[in-house]
Amino acid sequence: MTSLSSQERTVIQTLLELNYSVRAIARFIKRSPSTVSIEIHQVTPYKAQVTPFYVNMVDCKIKPNT
Repeated sequence: MTSLSSQERTVIQTLLELNYSVRAIARFIKRSPSTVSIEIHQVTPYKAQVTPFYVNMVDCKIKPNT
């Protein structure tokens, strides 16, 4: 299993809070959806450090599933 960086974990947390799907998160960080899913389910509730930088970056890249 490939380790995720702390930055990737932060992006996952931020996108989860913005209601992005696992597949959208995986596309954004260029990882497999299964890798993202495993990471989310290993740590419940999922909490990583969230920074405003990532929120602004995410707003410009992809739209959440609604």
